[in-house]
Parts: sequence; structure tokens; C-alpha cells
Amino acid sequence: SLPLPTPHPPQQLFPSALGSACFQALAAPKKPDVMSSAAASSDSAGRVPAPHLSEEVCQAIAAHSKEGPSPVLEAAMAGMKMDVDRAQAIAKNIREPSYGLFQYYEDLIASFPELSLFGLEERPLQHGEEAVSSGRTAGDEFQRTIGAFFAIYWLVRVDVDGKWGFCYGVSESDSWKPILSTDTIINESQLARFQAFYEDSKIWGHFRDLMLDAGILIKEESGMVVDEKTMLSLLVLTAVHDIMKIHELLPTVQAADAPYRGYNEGETIADHDVAIFYIIERHMHALPSFHNLDPAVLSSVQTVLSGLAFNNGWFVQAEAP
Repeated sequence: SLPLPTPHPPQQLFPSALGSACFQALAAPKKPDVMSSAAASSDSAGRVPAPHLSEEVCQAIAAHSKEGPSPVLEAAMAGMKMDVDRAQAIAKNIREPSYGLFQYYEDLIASFPELSLFGLEERPLQHGEEAVSSGRTAGDEFQRTIGAFFAIYWLVRVDVDGKWGFCYGVSESDSWKPILSTDTIINESQLARFQAFYEDSKIWGHFRDLMLDAGILIKEESGMVVDEKTMLSLLVLTAVHDIMKIHELLPTVQAADAPYRGYNEGETIADHDVAIFYIIERHMHALPSFHNLDPAVLSSVQTVLSGLAFNNGWFVQAEAP
């Protein structure tokens, strides 16, 4: 399993002004550099602790073979495994009132090895190398990925504490509990916008319907329950979706696979969506979170990545195409 970072949640972590900007601190951070928990300061406001690659992984990457579609990916993930039991526990517990945001965050980091790949930004880049293909740093993409994970958490808990967390953020306590008092929000204009969004029952009805239509939530006589298999699919999808924005991981088309969706043998797949699907479709062994997945879960993730253009940014920022 991966080492867990020391928690350092800033005050009012991930507060929202309106639905369209609910995770603006993640989507457009003021600073491009990711503050580690050891170097936490006001610059880390609105950001979670960044992942760090172990010395062993860094050494493996430095010594990696130049062969294969994505040598850095294979070197970094060698020997890694998804913690299936812990990932399934997330899906099972995510609506439990006692299952807090920080516990959820810890479980995500421990479950999905691919999240550590965003720590590649800490490795010295060679002259001319880019950190990520989107133009942001890998740390920013990690924040956006965690923002998408947190959106999932709050949206399936709307009738628990999701509305509070989604609108007002969480406190500085280690458990990252939702702010249940508006007394800590000094900006009156901001508070009015938070409250207007919180009280908009139509919007929350749409969010509930989205979760139901997607099959993530199921309505039973006893109330809303999570479809654990669908939830696990969404978690795996979110964990791996944007890793190919890290320039070092972009794969080259192998001879046995050429041509592949317009790319010839030896060409680097620059489109991160096509790149991740190429790895999943032709070289799945390189992604630990896809090992031993239930066929139905695997099929769901492949379908979304291959043709539905799932976009973490839209999800985090509540944007439409």
C-alpha cells in the first residue's frame, strides 16, 4: 500500500460559491506548486496534501527499460496492487454518516496506486520536458482528480451532510467535517451566495436524479442506497482518467498494435483520452487498479473511457460540454 500523507486541511477546505464554482479552489488554484503537508502554509489553502513517490519507485523509474508502450508507467507501478477490499469498503460505506471526508481521502490514496503517479512532478525534469500535457502541473491535475472524488462523496450524501459540505466546505479538524455554522464565513456576499445555492431545492433535485439515472444510487423503501458495483466503477474511472496528462506517461504505439486510432508504430499518443484507453485496451497489466476487476466493472470503465468523453473538469466545475 502507499504511504499516507499527514493531513493538513486548510480552513474551509473546498468551499463553494455556486454550483458552477463549487470546487474552484481545486480547478484553478492560485499557486501552481503543490504544498506538501510538511510545508503547509497559506499557499496550500483549498488544496489537499500532494502524493509523493517513494525513493524505491524513483530509483525504479531512473533505471527503467526504454522498451514497452509507457516505460515510466510500468516502472512506477511495478509490483503495485489495488487494495480491492479497501476500495470496496469505500463503495459500501460512502453514505454512512460516520464515514468522514478525511477517512474517504485516506482510503482513496491507499486503494488506488495510480494516484501516486501525480507525484512525478517532484522528479527533476530534463531540459524541454513538460510536466503535464494539459499545460498545468501534475499537482494541479491531482487536485482536480481529488475534487472529482469529493464531488462524488458529497453528491451521494446530499440527504446526509452533502449539501453542507458541498456549499460551505469543511473545517480544519483532522476529520474534515462539514462546516455546520455560517459564523465562520466573514464575507457576507459570499455567504449569501452559499445560502442561495444551499436552499435551491430544484438544483439538489437534479443532483439526486443524476445519481439515480447513473445507477450510482438506488431508491428502495428504506431510502437511498449505493449500488456498490457501479460506485466502484466510478472510483476506478476517476482514479485513472487523467494520469495520461502527465507527459512522461504518454505511450508510444507498439508494432503489434499499429495502426491504433490514427497513430502509427512508434508514434506517441498525444491525446490523453486515447492514451489511457490504449493502455487499458492493449496493455492493461500496467495499471494495478484494473487487475482482478469484476468483468462488469471493467466493461463500464472501458465504455466510458472509449467513447463517452468523461471529463473530470466538467464534473469538478459543474460545467456542461
